[in-house]
Amino acid sequence: MRRLKLLLVLLLMIAALPVTSASAYTGGLLNGKPIFYGSSITDTTKSTMLSTNNNGNDGTPIKRSTSLEHTFWAELDNPMTITEVYLRMSAISYSDYSWEFYNSSGILIKSLTAVDSLNKVDIEDIPNVKKVALVSKNKGDVFVFEMDVFGLTPTATPEPTVSPTPSPTPTATPAAPEHTDLLRGIPLLAGRYEATDGNDSTGLSFLNTGVLTYEFPKPVDLTAARWWTAARESKITFYDINNENIGSRALNPPTLTNNTAIAYSGVKKIVVSAAGTDAGYITIYSLELYGESQTTTPTPTATPEPSVSPTPSPTPTATPSATPSPTVTPDPTPTTTPSATPTVTPSPTATATPTATVTPEPTATATSTPVPTATPTPTVTPKPTVTPAPTPTPEQPGDRAILVITMTNGVEKEYDLPIAEVNAFLTWYDAHDAGRGPGMHAIDKHSNNRGPFKKRKDYVVFDKILTYEVSEYTTAE
Repeated sequence: MRRLKLLLVLLLMIAALPVTSASAYTGGLLNGKPIFYGSSITDTTKSTMLSTNNNGNDGTPIKRSTSLEHTFWAELDNPMTITEVYLRMSAISYSDYSWEFYNSSGILIKSLTAVDSLNKVDIEDIPNVKKVALVSKNKGDVFVFEMDVFGLTPTATPEPTVSPTPSPTPTATPAAPEHTDLLRGIPLLAGRYEATDGNDSTGLSFLNTGVLTYEFPKPVDLTAARWWTAARESKITFYDINNENIGSRALNPPTLTNNTAIAYSGVKKIVVSAAGTDAGYITIYSLELYGESQTTTPTPTATPEPSVSPTPSPTPTATPSATPSPTVTPDPTPTTTPSATPTVTPSPTATATPTATVTPEPTATATSTPVPTATPTPTVTPKPTVTPAPTPTPEQPGDRAILVITMTNGVEKEYDLPIAEVNAFLTWYDAHDAGRGPGMHAIDKHSNNRGPFKKRKDYVVFDKILTYEVSEYTTAE
């Protein structure tokens, strides 16, 4: 009996022990892993394990108002497909915090607004996640009690499922040109194919002060486009073979747009850039352009050289026609063709005998007429003179400057310009440096124009400029 009482007391004592949240969930991918916190997903200055110990009674305080500690992040052992998240913290407004998921290359895949919950929260599957981050958007202090993510077992990066394209049946007549994705497999940055690999789960990120540029081998006619972007607003601008802007299109996130109809003809180059002024990164998950290459490449119209007409033969016809016609020769000069009628040749001399000239035989030669044959030398039609190429207009006198721009790749570009055009360049540079204006500037080459072109311009990109130098001078009248 006494042993039974002791056993009951022991059971009551065990039941009275406090129950912690250590068994609140299982299978967390961050459970027991160190969490780094700092200014970015590469900052490893500080770390903690209080927010991943499966115990909601302790955590990590973040003094957001006095530091740059606004990013909590951890790296998984292998790329995973994330299906659920769990978060407990002391924030008043969870909408000021967001989950961010990155792939093995550090490219942002997905961003979700944080949600406070006592249980795990289901989310849309996010594949290929290697890094997980919790990012604060305000300056308030916060106490992160517990954060974790859940997912499927490690799998290889899934390749996009592409249905095999049936081989076209040979036909006697050529098929019509196929409208295909003209950017598929094209690197928009050196060695980077994430935006053009046909896989919407990968993406290419770049700073909003930079651009993505691609030039087609020859001009194309675009009929449709498809894109998927995230985070900040961006746009795509189209240029023709003369580097003239022929239109642009906003790439509005986060909508996945399927085959939007567009119509741009003769596109030689595209430039993807920021459409707003918010600082940070732009992510392009997919960018597809559909159309076809032009059959003939239009070239800039060159000024044709004047063609030299064949010089008419100045030699008069040696054998006159038996019945001379006034329209036989268009030469306006007098001809030496003898006439069978004495009245045609009004010779002032009396030596001409009618008996010698009345014989209208076609074999009569010019010497049978005593009229001097060598008097008027037939005038040879002069050869058209070739109009010399116009010489460049000399630079106008006044204030000028030598503008030398050093690019980030070490190339130097030098321009001799009027001071007004140099000031226009400086104004553009200062404006874009302050976050306003376009990302590139056109500089007229003036007398440095080489070739048969009416005008040539250099387009310099802001983020490719390392330094520039301005040397002013004045030319004499």
